[in-house]
Amino acid sequence: MSILLALSLKIAAVLAATGLVSLFLHRASASQRHLVWTLGLGVALALPALAVFSPTWSVPLSEVFGEEAPAVAAAGSQATPLGSEPTPREVTQLPASARATTEPSEDVSGAPVPAAAPVRPNPAGVSATVGTRRSWTASIPPTAQILVWSWLAVTAVLLCTIGLSLARVARLGARSTPITDPRIRQMARRLSDQLGIRRPVRLVGGDASSMPMIWGATVPVLHLPNTASSWTDDRLRAVLLHELAHVRRYDYATQLMARLACAIHWFNPLMWVAAYRLRVERELACDDVVINAGSKPSSYAAHLLYIARSLRVGAIESVASIAMAKRSQLSGRLLAVLDPGRARYAVSPKGVLRACAVALPIAVLIAGASGAAVADSTDPVTTLGTPATPMASIEFEEPTLESRATTSVPELPARGTHALPQWSQSCDWADSEGRRSSSMSIEDDRIRISLRIGECWLDVKAMGDITFSDDERDIISITRGGFLEIEERNGRDRRGVIIESGANGLDRKWIVNGIEQPFGQDATDWLARMVPMMFRVAGLDAEARAARIYARGGAEAVLQEIEFIASDHVAAKYFAVLLSQDDVDTKTVRRVIRQAGAQISSDYALAALLITVAEKQPLDDTVLAVYVEAANTLGSDHEHGRVLRAVLTRENISRGLADAMLKSARQIESDYEVSRLLLAVIDRHPIDDALTPAFIAVVESIGSDHERGRVLEAALKAGAPSLPVLDRILESARGIESDHTLSTLLMRVGELYPLDRQLPRSFVAAAKTLDSDHNLSQVLSTLLERDALGEDALLQVLDVTAEMESDHSMSQVLMLVADRYALNGRVGQKYLRAVSRSGSDFERGRLLTAAIDRASISTEMLSGVLEVAASIESEHTLATLLIKVAQRHGVSDDIRASFMRATDALGSTHQRGRVLDAAFPRNGN
Repeated sequence: MSILLALSLKIAAVLAATGLVSLFLHRASASQRHLVWTLGLGVALALPALAVFSPTWSVPLSEVFGEEAPAVAAAGSQATPLGSEPTPREVTQLPASARATTEPSEDVSGAPVPAAAPVRPNPAGVSATVGTRRSWTASIPPTAQILVWSWLAVTAVLLCTIGLSLARVARLGARSTPITDPRIRQMARRLSDQLGIRRPVRLVGGDASSMPMIWGATVPVLHLPNTASSWTDDRLRAVLLHELAHVRRYDYATQLMARLACAIHWFNPLMWVAAYRLRVERELACDDVVINAGSKPSSYAAHLLYIARSLRVGAIESVASIAMAKRSQLSGRLLAVLDPGRARYAVSPKGVLRACAVALPIAVLIAGASGAAVADSTDPVTTLGTPATPMASIEFEEPTLESRATTSVPELPARGTHALPQWSQSCDWADSEGRRSSSMSIEDDRIRISLRIGECWLDVKAMGDITFSDDERDIISITRGGFLEIEERNGRDRRGVIIESGANGLDRKWIVNGIEQPFGQDATDWLARMVPMMFRVAGLDAEARAARIYARGGAEAVLQEIEFIASDHVAAKYFAVLLSQDDVDTKTVRRVIRQAGAQISSDYALAALLITVAEKQPLDDTVLAVYVEAANTLGSDHEHGRVLRAVLTRENISRGLADAMLKSARQIESDYEVSRLLLAVIDRHPIDDALTPAFIAVVESIGSDHERGRVLEAALKAGAPSLPVLDRILESARGIESDHTLSTLLMRVGELYPLDRQLPRSFVAAAKTLDSDHNLSQVLSTLLERDALGEDALLQVLDVTAEMESDHSMSQVLMLVADRYALNGRVGQKYLRAVSRSGSDFERGRLLTAAIDRASISTEMLSGVLEVAASIESEHTLATLLIKVAQRHGVSDDIRASFMRATDALGSTHQRGRVLDAAFPRNGN
């Protein structure tokens, strides 16, 4: 039970942290949030295995929960069997409170206290240790046994449900018929190539009312209703894209992982929430794939609505399969599909590896954690060999400091008979590294401040108008009925003052550990130290106080005062007041930035201060140097990006300043934040030749294909850049792995690149990296559809086309070439070379027919067409082509030999006769 409890707490912490990260990424893509939830569930499932290999470390629960930490035994600790006698070593380790039950002790005055009656051993405990064999349940309380058996029973039921669903899905696949419709199979194959799916996908059909679904880890099965053959191309393409996206993303495996996690940890509500969010983000991510592939959002939303309303999936089958559109998820998905501002980028393989590299050490750290209550060695209750002094008078449970001072304390010696406790150590209220918590409440004329740093507490209560001395180290006056209470606690030691408005001025009380003392020099010195601390720690009247200090001592006095302020929030207020002064010079601005970068640990507070500098202060080279230095200390990519955007979006920014900011941007790890920064730069400053090197260097640091493509495309849309800029953009684009993103970018470049220039090698190299022939054909078609593409560029297009594997995609490009350009000379040779590489007789015949339909075809080109035609295996296609040659161009002596060789390739006497009749009519002509 202890192991299960500790494991459940760790898993709950992991899932809660996962939820917070997902909430922080609410503006990111669904694919990125799905990755976060997948890693969270994976870590939760892997914790038991990781605990075996992870190094163990202890969490000091007393530091977390305070002095009343729960006692949690670490794994592997030795326990004394019930009923056995402790060893002498064990006796010496018993706490004083336990020894007091059997041994005499003394009170604080030295009088002996009679020993208590010895505690009788528990008979049940003795009997539990007798014998050599015992049941594994003998040491488990009945309640715990019930819980364990309940957990096992429910887990078994849920695992059986998963097994039943797997069996039902396997039976459904066995009873389904393979889909033979060539349109569906061809479209599925083309979309699989487009998505980069290398695994074979089995297409099966089922009942007319069955929902499109996917299952299978090693051999995916795509199940469609038998009415899918009657769907429009747009609906069929959308459904296949969505389901194949599940295959590419291995969603079936992650769903089974979530099901198993819920079956094992069914009692943990966070596990069910995580599994639900995983399903939601999974479907949204696949919807994004469909939209990114070119589907119109409104049309796709209509398809989802139709499928959800018309088709069904069984409850048992849905456990071990992924259905396309359930009604329960429809409303949220439709809103997401129709949202034009939604981020839809996919996570690259590099991004997945980086996320796993971050999650693995965190998982190992959590797996090795164990709780241990750490006792305070100075606590008189737990110190061995010393009597436990009652501390009721030091607990200060009463609501006010004054009432605590007057509380009867019978356990303590009377004043004057014993020395007062000494203050253990001074509290360092300027400590910025200690564990800190604070709260402040101001209502009308009432103030309540509470601060904790480490083991030190500071409580302040005040009411009324309080006037402080000029040096802010003492109290001058308080309005009638008002008061000020300041108390400082360090462990069990406490001291404080109460100052009230009296008839003859101020009444002051000095209280140490609940005992009122004369208000002497010690009290005066302590008050002089604590009054400034109120302002420094709580930020009370921060702006007005900073202005007063500036009026007295200038910028130097304010900067010195800030050094005593540990709170980032309060220090930022003082810095802001200093920067708002009209007479602040550049030297002071540099000192503010340097001191803030070294002192402020909060990324948000430091970023807000730097943005104030960027918006209100001139940034010369000297200020810029310390500005970049401070920006580089920011650990948050979001805040780092905000700070750099504040500078880069300024008007008339110098080139040196822009280069320095872009160099700093390379330290930002978040691809999204880097892209936001670069998009802001593009919006204000066109990317010219001078800015290109630094800009492209930052672009190449982006690992996300979506974000890199988004930035480069924005740079192209901002205005037609120069050729060097276009070439650098193409070089940067070569690192994009997503075919859709890269093809979109290359099409944009193709629209802008000068027609009279040869395509750069970087364009051709980037185009060749496209795995999808469909996307490659789109890129090349964009070039060919422009008027008067130069011959050199056209030859490059034909070389790339000849390497395509898809006959259909190759045919689309070559048909454009035949339709728009003259097929003579080198262009004709390259054209025929590409045609000869086509494996489809139909496509080869169509392309050769398009060539001979040109009236301006040369005899040399016509002979080449006939040579390629001779390799066509389909006699009908070949005969039809030869008849068209004879009818349109005739069989002259120059092509007679080539024509007859192609005719001899016909094995059918009937087809050969048709060709010869068309070439040599019976009338002798």
